[in-house]
Amino acid sequence: MAKTKKPQNRGLFLAALLAGGAIFAFIAHQQWGGESAPAPADNAGVVAADEKLLDRFEGTNAAGRAFNSIVQPAPTQPRPVSQARPPQTPEDFTNERTRANAARGAIVGLPAVVSANSFVLNGRQVVLWGIAVPDARVPCRTGSVDWYCGEQSLTALRRALGRNEVACFDKGTDHLGRMVGKCVVGLLDLGAQLVGDGWAIADTEVTRAYTAEESDAKFKKRGIWTGTFDRRTFVGAGG
Repeated sequence: MAKTKKPQNRGLFLAALLAGGAIFAFIAHQQWGGESAPAPADNAGVVAADEKLLDRFEGTNAAGRAFNSIVQPAPTQPRPVSQARPPQTPEDFTNERTRANAARGAIVGLPAVVSANSFVLNGRQVVLWGIAVPDARVPCRTGSVDWYCGEQSLTALRRALGRNEVACFDKGTDHLGRMVGKCVVGLLDLGAQLVGDGWAIADTEVTRAYTAEESDAKFKKRGIWTGTFDRRTFVGAGG
């Protein structure tokens, strides 16, 4: 009986071996062949195929690409240019203060200087209220030297105005039809500055608003107070 069963055992063993080999070949084909295996629902097969294509074209593998992405990160997008408002200049700040007077009834604009105490503003000639300035034709005297202080007063007005806007409050009209105005640049009263710097005197026939500035300029010998002059030759809103 043993002799009759031995060939059968060998046949079974051979059949099992062949079946195992077929199964291994099938699994190997499914695992590494990738040609006829259906794509899984989660697109893993597509990703694997894409990786193989990248391997061929880039000459690297998935691990190498991952390393490169760490060493060489993707370039960042440039930041947009800031649209923030540029910082204010001193002139901007002064003009904002000046324009605020429009709400209080002042005429506001860029002046064009005419004389030591007047300028054109928005088409109207304005003469400064409460002050008088040297007549351009009459000199002042310092010691034995005569000099035309009216020219220096004109320069002082231009310097006080600078390139700023001016705001003027209407104080009436003089006999020449000019608007008489109390004028400011920012928070600065033009009449007060000209008198305080010694380039004008207080017109006390109109107001005593600037007598303190005149006394200070006289005491400190500023401007015209460095010498002598005739107050009667000075020109105010009435002359």
